Amino acid sequence: MAQNLITPKQLAEMFAVNENTLEKWRLQGIGPKFIKIQRNVRYAANDVDRWTNEHTFASTKIADAALKFGGAL
Repeated sequence: MAQNLITPKQLAEMFAVNENTLEKWRLQGIGPKFIKIQRNVRYAANDVDRWTNEHTFASTKIADAALKFGGAL
């Protein structure tokens, strides 16, 4: 099955973060799932969409509570 793959540079631009932030997220296991092919990292678009949806909140209070407990509510 072919997937739409996103490079770390593209994802960093989408999220307005540094590529180093994505690397830290990968090391900590807190960012979107990623694919590693030899030395190349890619993100499947559907995994990025899923992760973004899981980190979408209606209020700061709900977001803070989710982050306190390590994930989405």
